[in-house]
Amino acid sequence: MDIRIRPYCQRDYRYLREMVFSYHNTHTGQSQINNDKIEDTVIELCGNPTKGTILIFEYDEEICGYAILIAHWSNIYGGNILSIDELYIKEQWRNKGIAARFLNVAHLSHEKVVGIRIEAASSHQDTRGWLIRLGFREMKGICLHKEMI
Repeated sequence: MDIRIRPYCQRDYRYLREMVFSYHNTHTGQSQINNDKIEDTVIELCGNPTKGTILIFEYDEEICGYAILIAHWSNIYGGNILSIDELYIKEQWRNKGIAARFLNVAHLSHEKVVGIRIEAASSHQDTRGWLIRLGFREMKGICLHKEMI
């Protein structure tokens, strides 16, 4: 078993696009994603790597997943917080330790990382339990969001 986590490159676009649509159709039940949003994300993160990064996962040299990480500085923690915007493993490669391995090395993708955040819906108890076993803790308070578009 050879798991490789590497930065996204342009030749991955077709695979990334396919996986992003699959992620949104599977995890959200509805897709608010479109080709323009995917392309904008690729352009923004490839052009501004301090903002975030796209990582591609390979299992035995076959692309099997991706993650989109967004970095932001936290005054309170005194370093970068990596927010995992999306984490997706194709179904046939799940339960092989790929996501767990990624979560254990995600902090290496940026400088001065002091924490990693990931959202898990309250309805996904299995995922939440798995994340807690990996060392994640539920945060106090509620995250609020206001759309500006």
